[in-house]
Amino acid sequence: EDFEMTSFWLSNTCRLLHCLKQYSGDTGFMTQNTPKQNEHCLKNFDLVEYLQVLDDLSIQIYQQLIKIAEGVLQPMIVTAVLENESIQGLSGIKPMGYHKRSSSREDSENTYSL
Repeated sequence: EDFEMTSFWLSNTCRLLHCLKQYSGDTGFMTQNTPKQNEHCLKNFDLVEYLQVLDDLSIQIYQQLIKIAEGVLQPMIVTAVLENESIQGLSGIKPMGYHKRSSSREDSENTYSL
């Protein structure tokens, strides 16, 4: 349930997956390699099963990361909505879907409408 550790594992899993794809010997992935990198491609191994396992694992880690983030953000969002507090760092951002509307009254603040 640690965000930093989970994001660390997601990063490492994705990096390993991309390296295995890059050096798998698949011509689709070899096009972006340098000639020197292509010399290091695996020629006697079929990595398809490993790539699928790592792909599935990275999806599971991503889903776990989202669950952790939801657990952290949910109480902050509920509190901010119920108490009408601004969330630190978001106070200068306008909500999506709101348009500034000018008022005929000079003494009124800027108003926003949907």
